Parts: sequence; C-alpha cells; structure tokens
Amino acid sequence: MWKKIIRILKLLNSHSDISFDIETTSLDYWNGELLLVGIMFNNKKFIINLAPKNNTPKTIERKINVLRKFFTIVRDKNHTLVGSNIKFDLVFLHFKGIDTTKVNVFDTMIAAQVLERGKEERFGLDKLLKRFLNLDIDKEERKNFATGIITKESLSYLFNDIKHLGKLKNVLENIAVEQASENSLQLENNLVSCLADIEVEGQILNTQKLEHFINENKAKKEVLKNEFVKMVNGDETFNINSPIQVISKLKDCGILLNSTNELILQTYLINSKDDNKNKIITKLLEVRELEKLCSTYGDNLIKKIQPDGRIRTNFNQLFTKTGRLSCGDITQSVVGKDGEYLKSKKKLNLGINFANIPAIKELRACFTSTTGKVMTIDLSSAELVILADKSKDKLLTASITEGLDLHSLLATETFKIVYNNPKFIVSSTINENLRRLHKKVLFSIIYGAVAYRIAALLNIPIKTAETVFDMLKELLPDMFNYLEHVVGKTIELGYCEINQFSGRKAYFPELLELKQFGLKHPNMQEIRRQLYNLTIQGTNADMIKQAIVDVTKTFPYYECRIINTIYDEIVIKLPPVVPDGLPEEIQLVIQNACNKYLSTLQMKSAFKVDNFWLK
Repeated sequence: MWKKIIRILKLLNSHSDISFDIETTSLDYWNGELLLVGIMFNNKKFIINLAPKNNTPKTIERKINVLRKFFTIVRDKNHTLVGSNIKFDLVFLHFKGIDTTKVNVFDTMIAAQVLERGKEERFGLDKLLKRFLNLDIDKEERKNFATGIITKESLSYLFNDIKHLGKLKNVLENIAVEQASENSLQLENNLVSCLADIEVEGQILNTQKLEHFINENKAKKEVLKNEFVKMVNGDETFNINSPIQVISKLKDCGILLNSTNELILQTYLINSKDDNKNKIITKLLEVRELEKLCSTYGDNLIKKIQPDGRIRTNFNQLFTKTGRLSCGDITQSVVGKDGEYLKSKKKLNLGINFANIPAIKELRACFTSTTGKVMTIDLSSAELVILADKSKDKLLTASITEGLDLHSLLATETFKIVYNNPKFIVSSTINENLRRLHKKVLFSIIYGAVAYRIAALLNIPIKTAETVFDMLKELLPDMFNYLEHVVGKTIELGYCEINQFSGRKAYFPELLELKQFGLKHPNMQEIRRQLYNLTIQGTNADMIKQAIVDVTKTFPYYECRIINTIYDEIVIKLPPVVPDGLPEEIQLVIQNACNKYLSTLQMKSAFKVDNFWLK
C-alpha cells in the first residue's frame, strides 16, 4: 500500500495540495514514538501505521524510507502539505530520520489565527471545523495515542482529521481575500517550514566556555558581595538576599528606601547627589545582576542541551495580537493512568527562551553553529523607523534621515523642566545616564504610557510629569496624532490594520459591540495602550518574518541557514569558509524584505561575522 502512495504521488501535477497529519505518543520528539501518518490527495486517503507494537524494526525502516521518498517528491514538485499545527509534524519527523526541510505548507491553525486574531482564542482543528464547516469531530480518541496501541478507532480518528483539511483551507483562503489579508496569510504559511528548519538546526552550546564564564562571574559576585557588606558595616550574620536586612542596613547609612526593587534602586541613583551613597547602591545592583546571571545561565542552561549536543527552542508565530515571534519550551498535558487528561502540564526540556539571553559578549560566545561561522544581523532602530514612516513626524524622520540625536534633544527638554534649569544639557557625553533613562520614557509613551508612568520612571511629581508629557506632545505632534488616529480608527471599525502591505489585522469586536449601545470600554486605557504599540510592533514582526522567509528562499544551500531569531536580530549559520560578499548579500536581502513594509524611509542594519552569536 505504501508503495502505491509514491506511484500515485508521482502522477500528481506540481503544486497540488496534500492533506497531511501524524499521530504520536508524545510531543517529545526525542522520546515519543511515531504511530500513524495520514495522507490524502487525489481523493484518496492513506494511513501508514508505524507503531512499534504493530511492526518489526525492519518494517518500520521500510516505511520510513517511503516517507523519505514522499518528502523528496513533495519538495521537488512544490506540492503543498495541508495540516493543522504542521510545524510540529515536520520537526517530529525530522528526529525520526526524515528530511522535512524546505517544503511548502498551509497550516489551518496558523491561517485561522491570522484571520481571527482577537476574535477567537481557540484554534484546535475540532474548533475550526465547527466554526467554518459546522462539522463536529470527536477528539476524545486522541488521549489513547499515549498508550502506543492502534485500534480501529485510532484509524477513524486520523481519517476524520485529514479528510476535511482541503475544504477548510479553501474556506480560509476565501475569507483572506474578503479581508484583503492574502499577503499576511501567505507570509505566515511560508514562515512555518522556515521556523521548523530553524528548530531542527539548533545551535551548539560550548559548555566549557559557559562554565568558565559562570565561574568567573561567581568569583566576581563574591568579591562585590564582600565589598557591599563592608560598606554597610554588616557582620557574618548579614544576609544580602534578605530585603528586610538590606533595607535596615541602608537606613543605617542614611539611605531611606521601602524596597530594594531594581527600579527603586535605579531611580535613587538618578536623583541622589551623594557619591558615597550612590556607590553603595551601585554595588548592590552589581551583586544582584551577577546573582541573576549565575543562577539563570549556569547549570539551568546546560540541562537544556539535547542528546545530539545542540540547544533548541520552539517558536510561537501568532501568540500575541502584534504577531511578534516568541519562543521557549514545549509543554504537554499530563495523561493519567485511566487515559484522562489532567489539568497539569509538564515542560519537555525541548527549548529555551532565547529572548532572555542577555547581550553579554562572553555569554553569547558560548552559542555557535556546526560550521563554526555565525553572522548576527540586527535592524537599526526598527521601531522608530516604522513609527517615523507611518506618522511622518518631522523630528522622528530627521533622527532617521539626518542623524539628529533625538534622545539627547528630548532628554534635554525634559530635564530642563524636571530640574527647573533652562541651561541643563543632556548629550551622548554629558549626563549620558539621563539620555539612557529618557529612552525608556520615549518608548513607554510609544507603548501607551501617560504622565503617571513618566512620573514613576523619573521619580518626579505627577504635576511635573504632566508638564513633561505636554512638552513631548508639542515636540512630536505628528507622532501623537498618528497614534491617536490608530485608536480612533480601531474604535470605529472594530479592528486595527497593522500594515497595508500584509493586510494583517487585529480584531477588537468588543469595541464595536459596546459602540452599538453607546457605551465605552470599561478598560479603555488598556485598549489604548495596546493600540499605541500595535501597528509598530506588528509591522516590525512582519518585517522579521519576511526577512526569514526571503533569506531561506534566496540562500537555500545547507551550510547557509538561519539558526535563531529574537526581536530585531537574525542569526545565520555560514559556510566554514565564507565567500566574499556573502554577508553583504544576506544583509541586502534582509533590508529589502523590511523595506516592503515602509512607504518612504529605508531600513538599515548592522552585522558581524564571528565564530559565535554576537550582537
């Protein structure tokens, strides 16, 4: 039967759709077993049973070979695999010895998330079939796969999963046309297999370098800890990890604080003019930073190394309304002895959150690739470029096109008000700590903050913060007008168009519903905060996704592939001997991908090539 699959498949025209699904005993691709593969094309359905309890090892290997040929044909003829959460299928099959890279896919779960982000919260296949095709399918049988035993009910369950995928795809594509979201739908589906390839590739973690880095920082921490204890006249019973004891000792030194929260300590440093007291607070912050560094990135990171010596992550494409990629571990529902799903979930140790890895050279130097050559490329001031492009604000635009030091200018005007000193200056060399602080103020406003947040960040009275806020609105009028326009338009339409190129939208149906009754949203400030940032971060997310897709398509050879991405960074494995001009070619492809989402400005980027991940 499985040979018949290959024979019929070869007769299909290129670009044909093939419904596809797998069933496994677990989401753990190292320890889980592959049980069933369901395939449907040309109105014919096939199931390949690979359950170890139903096959000899030799039979399983023959069937695996059939699947290898299947994916070769799918790849060569540009067929599209239609599935639900198909990235998991691709990654799982790779770890069973099947090359699933660089195939075209249409993921019904991802497609529905594109089209219904904000309208719905559940995107399982059963929910989608009910919403879009008014079909009920029973998912109860799913829990029995954990036993590894295949029954007639198991086969029927898989048939039900694959037989409606084609119809569901057609419905979702038609809705995308109605919503003018075809580009977004295509982008996200193109991205699925790219992310699967990144997850499969992983990175090498140099444990010797990591252990050396952690030991060095543990030693530094002990030195700084002893210095702090001495500065506050602590004895051998003093516990630096006790906030109560630390607050008490600081009080003895004339430093009156009701918390040792990092923000409180940072704010104290900004406002204090006493160098001796500032040295004490600075020392405490340094100890805290090293304590966090050593506890988070020591043994905890080494435990994440997988059996093949690599460290990986699991990407979520559309976890948020903005569409920004997130990553982390895989969690799996726990099944009881009676086959019932329990409420508890367990992490499978299959990935880490790379976004949490700080940009410390010595730490990132522990992450490398199988070829030893890594290119790290970072977009330059991406969110400000996007905001300037959308709002056409003169100051923002000048900071992009003319090199105007926006942060120094805004910080100078702010602290003239705060210190009531018209001659006060902030620049990259004068009061540079205030320049860094004011970056937080600007980005907080872009993320929807108002005067109360400015007061908290700068530790100033609310009246002063209101004056600062009004001054910033005068300096950046077009920026504020654009952000308010986004809010007003979303209230009017019930959705926010994140950008015109992709057609990506985020829905707020509750706004329309309340508007019909002449009511305001009870938490309008939170909605406003979301909307201020939505078009900026959402467009940024689309840019990075487009860049990943375009790089993957433009540089298909195996030794040049993306191995990681966080926020505005893309990390790429290069050949051991890097051809002249290759990094610049990659940089140009990435910048061109981003520029598709801009109307007047151009995105710039910077890159470095080394033997490791280096921002």
